[in-house]
Amino acid sequence: MTTHPWHLGLLVTVAAVFLWSAIKPASYTLWMMEMVPLLLGVALLALTYRRLTLTTLCYGWIAACLIWGAVGGHYGYSHVPWFDWLKDHFHLQRNHFDRVGHFIQGIATALVARELLLRLTPMKPGWLLTGYVLAAGLALSSIYEFFEWAVVGMGLPLSADFAGMQGDPWDAQWDMFLAFAGSVLALTLFTGYQDQALRQKLWQR
Repeated sequence: MTTHPWHLGLLVTVAAVFLWSAIKPASYTLWMMEMVPLLLGVALLALTYRRLTLTTLCYGWIAACLIWGAVGGHYGYSHVPWFDWLKDHFHLQRNHFDRVGHFIQGIATALVARELLLRLTPMKPGWLLTGYVLAAGLALSSIYEFFEWAVVGMGLPLSADFAGMQGDPWDAQWDMFLAFAGSVLALTLFTGYQDQALRQKLWQR
């Protein structure tokens, strides 16, 4: 069995961005802190690809998350130049690159959770499924916020930059809210296409 060409293309794109990200990042220590979870995620996807190939829709949004994370790892989430320009141009209080990242994460998490629940459980489309998907998105987001909090609590090098609060005491709550908003958007816009893909078995190679 061969790999789906779109999936291979996404993998090559992500690998290229990861390679770029590793070349002279702002801090190799911070880069490692940001990239290790992403690399573990890629490894998990590779290990499960043959047995549980997801739809191209899911892989596309997962790739978007990975690319966003690699860019954040290269520059530091609080210092991505394009968002620094937006901050200065529109007189914003912070660099919002990380906030957009949490929104994208919410989209990807919702689509993956929904697909896994539909394929691996007897659950059918409906309010119960929607509730479980939104709960999964919030759970993953909160787990990552606890992880950031633990890193800061341990006093690891560059932990403040890793957390990326930028002086906002409500940063964790905003991150979780935006992930939730991303999940809601995913369920609003993409469920019809996802259901069609699952019915037609578009994930199969």
